[in-house]
Amino acid sequence: MTEKAATASDGIVEVTLPSVITATAPSHDANGLPDGGTVTAVLKMGSIVVSPPPTPTVTITAGSNSIIASASYTLTWSSTNATSCNAAGAWSGSKATSGSQSTGALSTNSTFTLTCTGLGGSANQSATVTVTAVPPPPPPPPHIDTILSAWMLDVNGNGAADQARFRFTRALSALPASIGPVYWNNVAPQFANSKPPVLSFLAGSGQTIVVADFTGAEFQAGLTSIPAGTAAGAGAGAGARPQATFPSDTVFGGQKPQLADSMGAIPLSAIIALGGSGVAVAKGNSIVRIPDTLTITVSEPLRPGFANLVRFGKWKDDRCFDRGPSQPITPLTTSRSRPDSLTYVLILNPLAANPISGDCAYLEGDGSVLDAPGNAPAPLGVRITGPKPPQDIRSTVGYPAISGGGHANPETFKAPLWIPPVGFTPGTSFSETTLPTPGQSASSADPNRLQTLDPSTVLVKVVSAGKYLVHAHLFDNLGNFVTAFDQSFGYKGELENIDRLEPLGYHSFLVWDGRDQKGRLAGQGVIIWKIDFVLDDGTRFNQYVRTGLLR
Repeated sequence: MTEKAATASDGIVEVTLPSVITATAPSHDANGLPDGGTVTAVLKMGSIVVSPPPTPTVTITAGSNSIIASASYTLTWSSTNATSCNAAGAWSGSKATSGSQSTGALSTNSTFTLTCTGLGGSANQSATVTVTAVPPPPPPPPHIDTILSAWMLDVNGNGAADQARFRFTRALSALPASIGPVYWNNVAPQFANSKPPVLSFLAGSGQTIVVADFTGAEFQAGLTSIPAGTAAGAGAGAGARPQATFPSDTVFGGQKPQLADSMGAIPLSAIIALGGSGVAVAKGNSIVRIPDTLTITVSEPLRPGFANLVRFGKWKDDRCFDRGPSQPITPLTTSRSRPDSLTYVLILNPLAANPISGDCAYLEGDGSVLDAPGNAPAPLGVRITGPKPPQDIRSTVGYPAISGGGHANPETFKAPLWIPPVGFTPGTSFSETTLPTPGQSASSADPNRLQTLDPSTVLVKVVSAGKYLVHAHLFDNLGNFVTAFDQSFGYKGELENIDRLEPLGYHSFLVWDGRDQKGRLAGQGVIIWKIDFVLDDGTRFNQYVRTGLLR
């Protein structure tokens, strides 16, 4: 047989055989044993066409072909017309003609190649796995700097909230850019700050306390307490709780801290009512004054248990701001509180120092007057309103000196009382045998009483409703000037001496030692006094009194 080389025609291999093939072989019997004969066969052939075996195919997949670093992926492959497969590239070794396999952890881009071989040849395919970098971890959840507490202050003591403070649980890295509306006493527009506050850290707080300063636009004066009833964030009702609003960011989280009451009560009004118009009246065998009353209203209820409630001082520089130079008001009885716990009525002791209309009233600052949360009052006061007691001189009577001793004194039940002059120091001791002159005391035992008088002493009795200053000019009966002197009454505690009270008011004496302006004994005769009075309310007027001088 002769084989013809394969051609490329139509993909067919053509083989040509001899046209006749003769073959001889031994013959066999029925039992399949050689029988000694031969058999001859003649085969007539032409040409046949034989097709080649099919070419192998291979498929390999790697899903999305993209993973993150240090991850693995499963390769899947299959083939046809193949009898074996081999791996190359990022893997190696003999592989089944189909299957799957993990790539293992990959850190770089990797290409996996698979070649499969069969009778018809071989085929290969590759799959590339792209490895991306590990993404950064997600950011931690935002940390809100939590406000632990917040409170409102009256730093300058004028009765108006002017500063809010906010304590955080940890130190802040920076101040908030701003804070929203801050309400005090009530969550309503009329109680909100009108201008943004100036923000700063409180010195020494380690940046844990933020200060919001409202001094450029203070809150309404007299708001010192928090109304009870409604929770924070409520509407504009009377009980809404005060609060502030912080930025809605990842640092402050839009917190709305509730503001605590750290402001003490202040007086809102003080009204005086005159009992007897400042006039002493007789009651049985006693001389008394009908007491005045003082009604004072405060900004919030006070804790019970205080001894003294109110102080008073003079109106100065058009304000009532400094209670430092004030003095306590001493009532006859314990101050009575009205049912609203905001109004107190004091019955004033007529023998003690008392205020008058136009003075300033302050709440006591000794630590006993506190509001419910325990806050002390500010030094702010309020001006007392109401009628003033009549400031006038009720009477003047001259007492002439009589030669030989004594005075023609119709007040046989009471010795004359000396008036300590301006500048007198209580407790100073001087001679008892000489007449007191400005700056001297008649007696160390009782500096108010003239116990030993020079026979030439001349007195003028004055009954007044209160304090006064005097400038006295003395003339003889021909109009010649004799002398002049100044004297005062009521400015050294004289009004507290019960011996001075009589039905028309307080009595006092103007004292002349009987000498002229050069210190010489004045001649006897009628002495005319021109007395210029200046009352405590500034009223000025003069009176003329005649006395006698007998030598």
